[in-house]
Amino acid sequence: MIKILNYGVGNPISVRNLYHRIGINSELASSQQDLRGATKLILPGVGSYDAAMTALKISGMHQTLDKLVVELGVPVLGICLGMQMMMNGSSEGVEPGLGWINGKVLRLIGDSTHKVPHVGWSEVKLASTNVFTSGLEENSRFYFSHSYFVEMLDPSNIILTTDYIDTITVGFASKNIFGVQFHPEKSHKYGQALLRNFALNVK
Repeated sequence: MIKILNYGVGNPISVRNLYHRIGINSELASSQQDLRGATKLILPGVGSYDAAMTALKISGMHQTLDKLVVELGVPVLGICLGMQMMMNGSSEGVEPGLGWINGKVLRLIGDSTHKVPHVGWSEVKLASTNVFTSGLEENSRFYFSHSYFVEMLDPSNIILTTDYIDTITVGFASKNIFGVQFHPEKSHKYGQALLRNFALNVK
């Protein structure tokens, strides 16, 4: 069963509703007990880094997530802030991240045409392909809402990028761990395709 983390940060119901519309079962997980039987995990998130990390710890799911993801290899997808939480830490706050991926989170740099936060639709380019991005059209468009981005220490993990003054990473894959900076649940057919791939193709 796909378990969508419901720890008071983000909108997990939107992800569950999208899965419902395309005929894929998923459940919200709000406690350690709710994680039982998880075959896939989705970690959504919006807001500030420290608040999200604190909320996840308060939920009691933090250590169980470590066991499922790191020890047992359960596939997990981080969305927006959830992707950033998988890194070692963020320049936005002082709380340590989950540390599942060697990377850091930096603030976007804007200019007269690139505002911060970056809100709206942007084209995304395929840096590499795997089962998660299978069938995704070149220069697909996704919906973003963020002021920070991830910098990967291992470039081979980068699967999706976009141009925002510089080229930034907006998707990665490392074994059973996946992350996207945009909101697939708000990105119509493109986001729907990725969430379907995660549910059906990622093992």
